[in-house]
Amino acid sequence: MVTLANRFVRLGRRVDVVVVSGGGELADELSPAIRLYTLGGQRERLNRPNTIEDLAAYLHVERPVVLLSGAAVVHPLAVAARAAFPAIALVLRASSHPLRPIRWTRPWHGLKELIERRGRARCYARADAIVAVSEDVAAAMRRLAPGVAVKVIRNPIITPRFRAGATQPITLPWDQDLDGPLIVSIGRIHRAKDFPTLLRAFALFRQSRPGRLVIIGDSGSSRGRRAVLRLINRLDIAEDVAVLGPTNAIAAWLARADLFVSSSIWEGSPAVLVEAMAMGCTVVATDCPGGSHEILQGGRIGRLVPMRDPVAMARAMAVGLDYPTSPETLIAASNLYAESGRAEEYLAMIDSCIKTAVVRRSKGVWISGVSGARC
Repeated sequence: MVTLANRFVRLGRRVDVVVVSGGGELADELSPAIRLYTLGGQRERLNRPNTIEDLAAYLHVERPVVLLSGAAVVHPLAVAARAAFPAIALVLRASSHPLRPIRWTRPWHGLKELIERRGRARCYARADAIVAVSEDVAAAMRRLAPGVAVKVIRNPIITPRFRAGATQPITLPWDQDLDGPLIVSIGRIHRAKDFPTLLRAFALFRQSRPGRLVIIGDSGSSRGRRAVLRLINRLDIAEDVAVLGPTNAIAAWLARADLFVSSSIWEGSPAVLVEAMAMGCTVVATDCPGGSHEILQGGRIGRLVPMRDPVAMARAMAVGLDYPTSPETLIAASNLYAESGRAEEYLAMIDSCIKTAVVRRSKGVWISGVSGARC
């Protein structure tokens, strides 16, 4: 979203970035021409009433022509705040698969998914347009919100700044030299990433050959991290596995890795899969709902394995290391996700939505809530 916002400004648009909480490192990457507004809430309490009121107050004062909500986690906030301002066009970016048609291991997870799916359907139905980050997500969105226009726009993941990061220094978490290949996985500790399957696959892999595994990313809840560490100890692989926190050196880790593995059970369009390819790193990924199948061209340039199948994953890891995909092939495929042209695609959709909003204004739509003004 930062990449898009900066490009919007370069294309002559006025842009505000509104965030729930400030202080993030990406704020420094925003163009000086962009105004940054902080609502002051917390991620864990996105839908608290005063956060919605804060965003509604912003919309009342600034009156943007379009509100682009960048991630599924903030869509309910955007929809609720925009309700009082129907003349403001609303575009929702479907960053995650909305249906998640998978077999849940715990019954209450399945029940929760059904309830959340209904909420997602109501939310997306309020949009003027939806940007889907992959074809699979787009197909799901057309089922979930059949009356809303959906357009697939690939994420602008690969930038010159990202490629330059490959030369950053990194420190391996082991004192001794690596014994065998370095395998890397990146993502927050969350059930969507299914790190337990990856750990079980690595334990099987280690039975026949040496190797080290590094998991990088947000630790998520302390409970989730503790569960991962307990499984590592139970599998007796603690000496060969390191669980690290977030880092700015993603490109450097992927450039150093011999293999990247994604064990997700759902995705939108996994950015790190593309980032690994851009570094010429061979990849293994689950064939989960989302964009992995599309990114890996149906398994042509990377190995796809069934979800929650550590045996198949361990086998694919070994084959991937023995018969790696050529870096040239991977880098060429990653170029489909370069930033060039993506902002222009967004603006074409946004401009279409603005025209629709103008029609609403010309009909004299009255809005309620904070302003009570006539559009």
